[in-house]
Amino acid sequence: MIAVPTDTVYGLVCDFEDYDAINKIFELKKRSSEKPLIAFCNSIQTIQSICENIPEVFYKIADKFFPGPLTIVLKKRSNIPDYITCGFNTIGVRIPDNQFLLKLLNVVKSPLASTSANISGEQSPISANQIFDTFNNSIPLILDGGLSKLKIESTVIDISDGNLKILRESSIKKDELLEFWK
Repeated sequence: MIAVPTDTVYGLVCDFEDYDAINKIFELKKRSSEKPLIAFCNSIQTIQSICENIPEVFYKIADKFFPGPLTIVLKKRSNIPDYITCGFNTIGVRIPDNQFLLKLLNVVKSPLASTSANISGEQSPISANQIFDTFNNSIPLILDGGLSKLKIESTVIDISDGNLKILRESSIKKDELLEFWK
């Protein structure tokens, strides 16, 4: 597990299938076992490898907003471990607009499990120093990419059933998303 800069806020990431690292993230953040992690991906093909029954509208939305500050919840494939998704049959996916993170994803050649690098319920960090101050050497590596570009979490939508559910509105607004349902 490491802390990395993203286009939104700093995040904690680890190998997508590393049960111990994922548990460490939950423990460190004091995160509820009912709040799943998301998957940072480097491409639509990677998203297709972990999701199934992807609605056509996904591709239109992804074409406009990926890479960028949008997390889209889709149906997960049955081989995706429940410990990542907290037992849900869906998973949030995102292609971040951060060159370092995209290069890292290209090197590891698989998704990275992720969440914001904060204690659950507290403000998400926009700098490496904030992470260091919060976690006091509990994270083995904090990569400093300067201040986050957007300084706010991603917008989160669920389109797993083909309908739009906005779970968190942020820099991408409801009106921008409703364009795809007209």
